[in-house]
This record gives sequence, C-alpha cells and structure tokens, in this order.
Amino acid sequence: MAHGNEVALVPLHAELSVPEAAAILHVPEPYLEEMLDGGRIPCRRSGAQRHVRTEDLLAYYRDMEFRRREALDRMTAYDQELGLQ
Repeated sequence: MAHGNEVALVPLHAELSVPEAAAILHVPEPYLEEMLDGGRIPCRRSGAQRHVRTEDLLAYYRDMEFRRREALDRMTAYDQELGLQ
C-alpha cells in the first residue's frame, strides 16, 4: 500500500470467477483455464462458468511459491558448488 499498490480483501470462503482468479495469480485467463482443466486447482462449475474458492487459489499460490524458492535455493547451492558465486 505504501508504494501505491492496490489491496483487496477477499474472504477465504469466497468463490472467484476465472478472470478474478487469473488477476490474483497474475496469469492469463487461458493459462488458468488450462490449470483448472488439468485439475491443478479445484473449481466448481455453474453452467458454463467456473468458480475457484479463494482458499484453494491461495493454497496453490503458496505451494508454487514454496517450489520456486526450493528451486532457487538448489540453483544457488549449485552455483556456490561450482564457485560461480
């Protein structure tokens, strides 16, 4: 907020539309739809629309963040092993 960024409060039990969920993850909607189709993020269908629970979306985000940090840690260790750092 101090840097002028928007902040949104969303209840964990709320359901998000695909555009809303894609905006939170900062990914294109078609990419999110592929993740939903592949079952990587649970969703609920309502007619032609899909809805993602905020709780499920944040769990996916936390998991991906954890994996990203693990990969960066491995790369840093490998760089140090090779004497690149």
